[in-house]
Amino acid sequence: MTPVGAILIGRNEGERLERALRAACAQTDRVVYVDSGSTDSSVAFAASLGVAVVELDLSQPFTAARARNAGVERLMSEFPDTSLLQFIDGDCELVAGWLDAGTAAMAGNDRLAAVCGRLRELHPERSVYNRLIDLEWDTPIGECASCGGIAMFRAEAFVAVGRFDPTIAAGEEPELCMRLRAAGWTVERIDHEMAMHDAAITTLGQWLKRSVRTGRGSLDLVTRFGDHGSGFGTIVRRARVWGLLYPTMIVLLGLAPLLLFAIALPVFRTATWPVLGLSAAAIVLALLMFLGVMKVGYTLLSARMRGLSHHEAGVYAMLDFLSKFAEVKGQFGYIRDQKRGRTTRLIEYKAAAPRAVVGNGMEAEQA
Repeated sequence: MTPVGAILIGRNEGERLERALRAACAQTDRVVYVDSGSTDSSVAFAASLGVAVVELDLSQPFTAARARNAGVERLMSEFPDTSLLQFIDGDCELVAGWLDAGTAAMAGNDRLAAVCGRLRELHPERSVYNRLIDLEWDTPIGECASCGGIAMFRAEAFVAVGRFDPTIAAGEEPELCMRLRAAGWTVERIDHEMAMHDAAITTLGQWLKRSVRTGRGSLDLVTRFGDHGSGFGTIVRRARVWGLLYPTMIVLLGLAPLLLFAIALPVFRTATWPVLGLSAAAIVLALLMFLGVMKVGYTLLSARMRGLSHHEAGVYAMLDFLSKFAEVKGQFGYIRDQKRGRTTRLIEYKAAAPRAVVGNGMEAEQA
């Protein structure tokens, strides 16, 4: 049987990590856990299972890419014959049978570098945000441009193209997949359950912080590596149109009456021209408002077609609109940090899990 190793990464995942490690250990005995400065009992729990543990150096910026690379290095040092690498985040549980399904897909295509399956939310009923993320995970089956962080990679291909770029704080998987495809490899999503993900997003603030990360990560990738069909260029442009240009024009046109009468009336000494200008501004403002309504309506209709209820679709449409402002904020933050010489920044939107179960069965509370 093809040797498969699992690399889990995490930071203060608590009980989520417990589930993730147990699920991985049930399918392979080659498991490495990489910890990014947890202050809970994550490291102790992983060690209690006999899992190899890597604790990242606190003096360097944490990124998922850096953690995954460190995990691969440790895994290959202990099991040099490992040919397939299954990456897992500490908030995900592998579904039973996934490693066999991924291995079979790899065996059937020797140019397949990465394979992933259906990722689902563990608790979509707990919040509308979790429900929407579950919808986000439901992507088309077949050859694709990239995969997410939960995926199986062929070790040969992973090493050949230079592994993950550790300086990328968000979006390291699409960038790696871009290099893999450029080298002649393929990436595929198969019709098989892969893992359960626990987003644990229950507040608007968490959702918007996640959007800030999306905006920052997208601009980082496009700036340094280009788009190349990844779709991140589209994300950047849409955020700028709807999160920056659109509201700016609304505000300017809303101030038009004051500007027209304050500036034009003393010049022309008649209200004719200011009124004409005001009318033109009102027409353009009405058109812009109509465009905004149409965008929200289109998003709502798309969500309904994908199975959301009327309420969920309405919430999703509004959240999608609001997220553009957060994405612009993320872009501005990236530009600011780039000017300061700092481009790697970890953005965490999830609260630490309340507890983790250590080896003796006792629960350890988070600090």
